[in-house]
Amino acid sequence: MIRFGMFNSINGDRRYKAEDFAQYFATFIGNGIFVKPSDCLQIYANGDSMSVTVRAGKAWVNGYYLINDDNYTLPLSVGDTTLNRIDRIVIRLDFVQRKMSVEVKKGALSASPIAPTLKRDADAYELALADVYIAKGALTINQAAITDTRLNNNLCGLMHGVVNQVDTTTIFNQYQQWFNDYSVTKAQEFLTWQTDVTTALENWIDAQEKGFEAWRQAEEQLYYTWLNGRKNEFDTWFATIKDILDSNAAGNLQLQIDNHLTASMPHEYFDTEANKVYKYGLQRNPELKAAAFVYSEKGQSTGNVINLPTYEQVQNMQTNIINTGGKIAGSNGKMYKAKMEDSFVFATAVGNGQPANFYEDLNAEYVTKYPSVAQYLSILSAIKHQINGSIFMSMNGPYIAFYDLTTHKIINCVYLPNFNDVKLVTTQGDNYLVDDKYVYIRCRDNNNFTALAVFDKNTCQFIKSITGTGSYTSWALDSLLTSGYQIPCLNGVFFTTQTAWRFTAAYEIIYDASGVPTGYTGNTQSGFPGDFRGRGVFTDGEYIYDIYVAHTSSWTMRKLSYNKSTKALTVVSQYTNTTAAPNGDASFSKIYKKMDINFMIVQWGVNGTLMVMRLDLMREYQQLFVGSFGPYPIYDYDDLSTLYTQSTNDGVGRIMLNGNSYENMYRFDLRGDGTYAVNTIKVPTRFQPPTNSSWASPLRAFRLSGDAIFSKGELYLKKDEQQMMKLQLTNVIESWMEA
Repeated sequence: MIRFGMFNSINGDRRYKAEDFAQYFATFIGNGIFVKPSDCLQIYANGDSMSVTVRAGKAWVNGYYLINDDNYTLPLSVGDTTLNRIDRIVIRLDFVQRKMSVEVKKGALSASPIAPTLKRDADAYELALADVYIAKGALTINQAAITDTRLNNNLCGLMHGVVNQVDTTTIFNQYQQWFNDYSVTKAQEFLTWQTDVTTALENWIDAQEKGFEAWRQAEEQLYYTWLNGRKNEFDTWFATIKDILDSNAAGNLQLQIDNHLTASMPHEYFDTEANKVYKYGLQRNPELKAAAFVYSEKGQSTGNVINLPTYEQVQNMQTNIINTGGKIAGSNGKMYKAKMEDSFVFATAVGNGQPANFYEDLNAEYVTKYPSVAQYLSILSAIKHQINGSIFMSMNGPYIAFYDLTTHKIINCVYLPNFNDVKLVTTQGDNYLVDDKYVYIRCRDNNNFTALAVFDKNTCQFIKSITGTGSYTSWALDSLLTSGYQIPCLNGVFFTTQTAWRFTAAYEIIYDASGVPTGYTGNTQSGFPGDFRGRGVFTDGEYIYDIYVAHTSSWTMRKLSYNKSTKALTVVSQYTNTTAAPNGDASFSKIYKKMDINFMIVQWGVNGTLMVMRLDLMREYQQLFVGSFGPYPIYDYDDLSTLYTQSTNDGVGRIMLNGNSYENMYRFDLRGDGTYAVNTIKVPTRFQPPTNSSWASPLRAFRLSGDAIFSKGELYLKKDEQQMMKLQLTNVIESWMEA
């Protein structure tokens, strides 16, 4: 069959597919990576983890091209406990999925493993960039474990035209043979050079040793000559005075030495300012069983005594003072009054209750451009929901605001009744969900029936409203929805669990041919046993997790999968925890990864527990805090490495310092094993007189890129403006008095 192309179309009589162009290019461009740069798509080990980096570069496969414009990280699985494997890094041309990608082909486990076979058929065509040897028990990858296969023409090769591909395999083999021959020659030359240098060095050392020995003997002779001369001079001098120092003089000198040893104040000190001579010394205090310092003006018979406690007595006294909270403590018949300040870390407020400077521009634009919304919805104090990168959303009743916290610009503000849609009267419970293109905000009509207001995820412009069909679509009561603020959504399916219903429900979003949502249907559920109540539902990758409780001493976590074809919500596994059950509905959850393990941090409501859960084991991993202030901890939306929270019980850890009151704020720092280290920071407490029991904890904020954006009352922890202060133990003994 004769085929040809390409020609312009007239009234649609010439149409070509992507594979036509690929076949055309493949006739004169061969498969492989680009020649330049030299590290084009080269695989490098990261060294401290089970991941490798794919360098930037381009490749051509069967007329299709791939471009990687920056370093690209690929994770690998850790080594098996008993067997080895070889993973192969490949460029995959996938005809079924209609895409090209760089993938990891995991090898089979074996004592002598081999790399996986490349797939080259009607479904896909692969080029091998490198083979990675994964030894048993391996937790990191180094460069020595990576075999570069880019220049092997059978596996990859260099892209070349016009017709024939350059066979780099032969070139590579010639280079390898040259390198082997060159290595042997140079090794022999190095051995000869090493022998010559060693002989010369030994000869030089022998010469230096002989020279040093001759110098030492000459110096030794000079020293003994000098020493004999000095001895003769001393003997001559001593012979002239030995008759002058008679027995009486020697006896007087010995008497003075004896008196000095037995005197209570044997030493003298001349005070130039007072023009007086003082005597001083030490004596034993039998009562304290310790030394005492004695001093007096010369000529006085009685000295002034200062008792000195022993080291052990001082230590015991300090312990006593600390254990009594710094109160007066008794010791050896005396009462010691101590002044002690413990060591704390303090965070001072910045902003004096006003929003941070970089936040004022955003608020000023908001109040000026949208006054009708701003008077009912304060973006300074409202809950902020991240919907797309630095784009956030806040809502209050029928008012919704979208804004960018990086550019400090308002994107859109809406008042729902302005859409003239009877289904959109007001928002419900700050509930929303996000898919690849759209944000769905939960709303209701005057009859309390639920509808979703659909907004574009990037422009934040209103698209339409949609409603649901099926058995589980009423969503009538806010109090029954326990998924938290953000409703989890996975591949166009969102999930809720509700206390009264005692099950987790799945809802599929319906899209038209253009990918615009037209509605949703809910007819799938997975029930809990007995009288169990749902506390939260979450998604991670391809799975759904829900949590239900029946009493306070245990709770169950389930792992479920959802099949769109069969509409089945299936329990994959579950685990019942015998620790204290969550004491509230999940108001906040985030996923993070450590050691290739997925962890989830959950806040169980305003007064609930802040908890770390390990998803592979489906159990509690660490309990961080009980009684957290607010429905979510303070954290960076792009980084879970540091969290902050305060207790709902105002004044926890209260201290008074210089007339000011401070209470505890808690900082949690993420460690390598997935747990958090807990640190306490003292922050000012806002209250009336010190006797007033009404406290007002000021810390209510969220963070972006390490900065605290705002708070109610005070602004803390602004990056690079944090003032730390250490108060050390000082003036342990201020004074002492009779008991």
